[in-house]
Amino acid sequence: MQIRHLTLQGYRNLARTELDLPPGLVAISGDNGQGKTNLLEAVYLLAGGVLPGLRLDALIARGGQVAFLAADLLLPDGLSRVEISIAAGRRRLSQDGVPARRYQLSAGGAVWLRPDDLELVYGAPQARRHYLDALLTRLSRRYGQVLSVFERALLQRNAALRAGLDPSLWEPQLSLHGAELIELRRRLVRRMAELLPDVHAELGGRGQLAAQLQETSDPGELARELAARREQDRQRGFTTIGPQRDDLLLSLAGAPAQAFSSRGEARTIALSLRRLEWILLSERYADSPLLLIDELSGELDRSRRDRLLQWISTTPQVVVTDTDLSGIAQACLRLRVDGGRVEVQE
Repeated sequence: MQIRHLTLQGYRNLARTELDLPPGLVAISGDNGQGKTNLLEAVYLLAGGVLPGLRLDALIARGGQVAFLAADLLLPDGLSRVEISIAAGRRRLSQDGVPARRYQLSAGGAVWLRPDDLELVYGAPQARRHYLDALLTRLSRRYGQVLSVFERALLQRNAALRAGLDPSLWEPQLSLHGAELIELRRRLVRRMAELLPDVHAELGGRGQLAAQLQETSDPGELARELAARREQDRQRGFTTIGPQRDDLLLSLAGAPAQAFSSRGEARTIALSLRRLEWILLSERYADSPLLLIDELSGELDRSRRDRLLQWISTTPQVVVTDTDLSGIAQACLRLRVDGGRVEVQE
């Protein structure tokens, strides 16, 4: 996927923006807090990206009532126009003038490298579960459907537990769909385990990077285990086993990455996970995703930064931000963001 034209109006702190984006590297500079990340976020959403905990009202400019985003996308079968309008806590999407749902957009559209990707290594299990869920939802429409049904049933069981009601009504759905989620995650993590060591080495990582699922239940025993946990779950007020409690364990040279990785090592591990995401989406859709990189310099040493630049050089379209990108000679377009205004630099 590539973005050929971008239109933004009333989006966060950004002024009305109309941009033609060429293939190759687009470099966006500007001081912190001026709107560089907001610009990347808009591109990511138009490319079908998923962001956890996104509040729609926060996307509308202060004092405004509506935000509008649009992009002309170059897809394998030609140009397509995607539009998103946000108002009154609701989001409306259309593709080529036809109302659409997010999953109908190009699922392999973009991969976004962000500074808070360190949470994939150092953060709580929720961050790694979201990584798995977001990637699997883009690789498999079935996964997204099952996850949605499972999460609704989970909310209902948890509500019943807190209200002192019988939670068993929701357990057949939880066990059926929870088992399928676990099996699909297992398939993905097996593929990750095959690819991660080489991906990590290519990005300058030292020591073998490995990944495995830490599961709180066996998919074949989930129904029985939910029944056995009812009293304990009632006391705690939530469901204590199932895929919503599992984790993706990352290890480097045999040691838990969360506990023993330096920040530089953790940054390379997080970068490896995003590179893996890019590879799997490329394989699934036979098309290179758009690559978005927020704060290119990050916390990488020169060697790892050079490896990242090699990845950039082989990707059809890349959009990067940083406070200073003057050292990036190969940029096809340079933009600067200042106070929400996006200007083309010569």
